[in-house]
Amino acid sequence: MQKGLLFFLPFILLGCSPSNLEDYHDESRGVMKQIVNELTKIKSKEKLMESSNKLKKLYLEWADNMIQAKEFKDLHPYQEIPELSPKDKQLNLKLEAELQRLRSIEGGWDVLEKCQQDALNKLLEYDLQRKRDRLKG
Repeated sequence: MQKGLLFFLPFILLGCSPSNLEDYHDESRGVMKQIVNELTKIKSKEKLMESSNKLKKLYLEWADNMIQAKEFKDLHPYQEIPELSPKDKQLNLKLEAELQRLRSIEGGWDVLEKCQQDALNKLLEYDLQRKRDRLKG
């Protein structure tokens, strides 16, 4: 039984991975919704600090998705990047509004920066490595 499961596991995993840029876009939208939902629940610095680990994980998940989308785009350069829909634009505005609201809480800015720092560093390191690789190759 275990050998059968191990045999099919790679096919199951490949079947679940995005097959086009729209899939990556959909995954990013889902993570972004989770971030907005989490931010909406926060009404104080204490609640923000309690939510910081969850937010860090979500921001890292979002960064991972962005990196995977860039790698996919490199392998499939002729695929077009999906346009932002009106719902995407509305979600962007909600995220921006929630971040602004939480930044207005005393100490909120610092906590939010710490939540985003690992994801930002990951994206910056990835972009730096891509530039290094291009210079070498």
